[in-house]
Amino acid sequence: MLPAFRRLASADAQALWIGRRLRTDQFLVYCFDGPVDVQEAVREVAARARSIPELGLRIEEVPNQRDYPYWVPGPVGDDAVVVHPEVSTWREVLTGTARLTASALEPLRRGWQLHVFGAVHGAPRAAGVATVVILQIAHVLADGTRASAIARELLTPGPPPAPSVPTVRGPSRKAVALRSAAQVPIRAAGRARGRRIAARAEAELHAAQLRGEIPPPAEGFPLTRVDADPGGARTVRALVFDAATFDTAPFDTAPFDPAASDAKATVTTVAAAAISLALERYLRAHGDDVPARLGAEIPVAFAGARGGRRNNYTNASVELFPGLAPAERVRAIGGDLALRARRVRHPAQRRRDAERACAEPAELYRQVADFPLHLRPPSVAGNTVISSVARGAADLEFGGRRVLFTTGFPGLSPAMGLTHGVHGLGETVTIGIHTSPAVMPDVDRYEGFVREAVAEVRAALVAEVRAALMGRAQERPD
Repeated sequence: MLPAFRRLASADAQALWIGRRLRTDQFLVYCFDGPVDVQEAVREVAARARSIPELGLRIEEVPNQRDYPYWVPGPVGDDAVVVHPEVSTWREVLTGTARLTASALEPLRRGWQLHVFGAVHGAPRAAGVATVVILQIAHVLADGTRASAIARELLTPGPPPAPSVPTVRGPSRKAVALRSAAQVPIRAAGRARGRRIAARAEAELHAAQLRGEIPPPAEGFPLTRVDADPGGARTVRALVFDAATFDTAPFDTAPFDPAASDAKATVTTVAAAAISLALERYLRAHGDDVPARLGAEIPVAFAGARGGRRNNYTNASVELFPGLAPAERVRAIGGDLALRARRVRHPAQRRRDAERACAEPAELYRQVADFPLHLRPPSVAGNTVISSVARGAADLEFGGRRVLFTTGFPGLSPAMGLTHGVHGLGETVTIGIHTSPAVMPDVDRYEGFVREAVAEVRAALVAEVRAALMGRAQERPD
């Protein structure tokens, strides 16, 4: 059923308005093994797009933000898929992707775009030429998890389902304005109730913190050279690894900190430890003092969202523990991530957000519009971003060709000049690097540090497991 003519949740409206000041679109990159009949493949994927409800939506705003914007029908047109015939090499795909990441969609017209690069030479894992498909999707339309699910629906093999996207025009602006006027008394009552709920939740959070059930709010991290305005240009890189490189089996015998006994070592924590090591070495290579504390913003998903909210996550500020040995660093990051996730997923934390969810649209709009993006903050919630999403089995196809790997590049901002995407698909895990020449003019050097750090972290974990197994063997009675 098409979820049209529904108000945006406040978090999604905020994403819409922030997206006009920053470039926050998501770019989901999929590489397929072999050339395709591009025209036929595009027809197939366009037909499939017409069966995906989210792709048949656009946004209608209410004049002067008297209400939150509304989702309305926006039929899929032929221009939803763009073919880039001028690109013929993997490096040119990266350059083209970097240019795209500096662009932004206008969800009032359409919240997504599909880009196709055919006959690409030199792509990782490809036996010969490859085909690359990029789903560009506005953050207001979907978070990383839902965007990955949409991409899977687009690229699943087989005949497309029957269209579910309407071909009729959506309601007029006048109809939206009339509908929003009826929401004024409802919103007023909701704000009063939301303030009461938020006050009780704040007290509950404080009590849980005093009992040691959740950690206190994270402190800011000192600025480094990568915490700078990236300017207008962008650079991206993608490092493709065997999934076995991030195999979590070694953690089963590793001694976790009892204070963080619910910590689970994952692909995310292995990648975060490698990124921590690479960033530390990059700073030193430029003669910088490495701060005692480095950190990353890691998106943490939560379930049970209400009101049709599409961005169901929040960023956790996680310590990266510079200076620790690789295996110890993995465990420390896993422990801190578990603690931070415990706080952001606490029911009281969610209820505390009730007041913001009931904020007046015009007030929230002004907050976003007036936020001083040009001022460099004294500290940051993370020196980088590490966004990690598992995108499922490698059973996707485009034009009959099988998928090889996927990657992605979280957006930059005036105080965030380096981000990372960690994406698993089948038997591969890819680390995407997103930066700019203004922040990191030697991105290939940093790419080398990341590649070396992944190998070093893996080797340290394997060595630790072998030592543990040898110790157990020696303890056995003859």
